[in-house]
Amino acid sequence: MAAFAGISECFGAEKLNTGRQLESDLAKGFAILFMVWTHVFDELSPDSKGILVTLVRNILGGPFTAPVFMMCLGIGVSYSSKNTPKDLLRRGFNLLGIGPIIF
Repeated sequence: MAAFAGISECFGAEKLNTGRQLESDLAKGFAILFMVWTHVFDELSPDSKGILVTLVRNILGGPFTAPVFMMCLGIGVSYSSKNTPKDLLRRGFNLLGIGPIIF
């Protein structure tokens, strides 16, 4: 545990920045929007060739949205009031139980 003594000195005891993170919320919102947009266009008009459709499908909605969304979810968990290992384990089991019901 002596290796971690220096790390604890770097951080203060009080929590800073405890409110909502507007940047994270906007990133999640745009990621959801672009994921939905990409899937809707793939299902309803798979041969669309417009510049906006191509931009969303190949750049914004393709390789970037899922990682951005998952990263924002991870950041959100760190700001959660219930982020002890026990709470996170309970949350994981709840998500595993809810998943098959939803899909």
